Amino acid sequence: MNIDAVRDFLAAREQLRAFPAVPLADAARHYAELLADRERSWTVDEAAKLFELRAHLPPPEQRLAAGARVGMVCVGTSRYAMEESRDQLAREAGIEASWMRLTAYPFPPELEAFLEQHERVYVIDQNRDAQLLGLMRLELPARLLGRLRSVRYYGGLPLDARTVTQSVLEQEAHET
Repeated sequence: MNIDAVRDFLAAREQLRAFPAVPLADAARHYAELLADRERSWTVDEAAKLFELRAHLPPPEQRLAAGARVGMVCVGTSRYAMEESRDQLAREAGIEASWMRLTAYPFPPELEAFLEQHERVYVIDQNRDAQLLGLMRLELPARLLGRLRSVRYYGGLPLDARTVTQSVLEQEAHET
């Protein structure tokens, strides 16, 4: 990696801001490529620039429920199923939940704060490998990893709220 690679990343970030539905996948891929360059040692300045990027990425969307012990995190269009599931959980099981929709990678500092505020956080992934959960496990401090729970869906159809609600309720049943 060199300073040109950082400039390329910044230019890509500007392009991605124009298309808010894509930043996570493209930024994550490019960020991973930069970090995977183990052939050379990084200078402190180069490493610092990567972490400074976080300040320039779009902030996450979130809704905090007062006193909620449960949180939900997603990316992209999973937001709609997550929001509806949050309403279903409150109405059907009396479970108040907060939610956060991540809009970019590397993760913003708000994610760690969100996890600190909740006993359990359900990470909603629309793929078999739970990529979002995997990235979170790599980046977050170890003390927060025990709070993460997986809600994976890869059935070929769009994610629906009932699928999220059912998975959360099944896992919550094991918590009591």
